[in-house]
Amino acid sequence: MYSLLKTGVILFVLGFVAWYYEDAGHSLPLTPHLDTILFALSIAPITIFATVYLVGLISGTAAKTRQKNRCIRCGKKVSKGEIYCDFHKMEVDKEYRKKQAEG
Repeated sequence: MYSLLKTGVILFVLGFVAWYYEDAGHSLPLTPHLDTILFALSIAPITIFATVYLVGLISGTAAKTRQKNRCIRCGKKVSKGEIYCDFHKMEVDKEYRKKQAEG
């Protein structure tokens, strides 16, 4: 997915370099409008990336991946496979022991 963005940015930068090179008075090989072609080619991958990313944000899939490896109580980053941070892990443990003692 991010390869589309990288490709678009690379084409955009190449288009800018070609435009700057032509603006300095030099001529480019192959075609007289290479900068325009590179700018046009950079629009497609950037647009596709932006569209897919925005649809992902709207549908919530991006939000779900951002919640991965976070404490379910406070949102702090935790180790892989954990659901609580160290503070809340101790708190949950105390609550569990208290219920076991009462019951």
